[in-house]
Amino acid sequence: MLLPELVAQVLSSPSRLPGSRLVCLDGRAGAGKTSLADELAAGCTLACPGQVSVLHLDDLYAGWSGLPDVADLVATSLVAPWRRGLPGYVATWDWHRGVRREPVPQVPTSVILLEGVGSYARRYADAVSSLIWVESPEPVRRARALARDGRVFAAHWDRWAADEEFVHAREGTRSAADVVVDTGLVVEQAAR
Repeated sequence: MLLPELVAQVLSSPSRLPGSRLVCLDGRAGAGKTSLADELAAGCTLACPGQVSVLHLDDLYAGWSGLPDVADLVATSLVAPWRRGLPGYVATWDWHRGVRREPVPQVPTSVILLEGVGSYARRYADAVSSLIWVESPEPVRRARALARDGRVFAAHWDRWAADEEFVHAREGTRSAADVVVDTGLVVEQAAR
């Protein structure tokens, strides 16, 4: 499945929130989730101008130890109000000061791309229209992540990787995926 087919699959998935399709792009650090989210957003925008939003979990983690708890934040601040057709609120994390910023409204759009490690969680699985798992071999992922975030990430790589393992095992993320995207961004239907 190529990107146009992935766009078609996302746009034909059921709206499980009032008027919105929540699409989670999950996988390990450096797998290519952000790049795929950008490409998918561009493709979906052609079909639904102005009706696609992208939320990056990198903006929500409470620092380097925030991965295990990010699903709680997504569930309460975003998905719960979206279930009622209301705007959610995003309180982004200030990585330099180590505090949350003031929450800002996140109005649900026709397609909401939630991108990042831990974007999928069982507690709001019924609200997810499509789960896309993005994967790459560890050396490729590590090289990409360190090229992007430099020595800052290098100091946290092992702990972050352990938290990824924990979160993905807890949520059963890869096995729940509707689509798997490999390192070359070649898309395949997930075997269920």
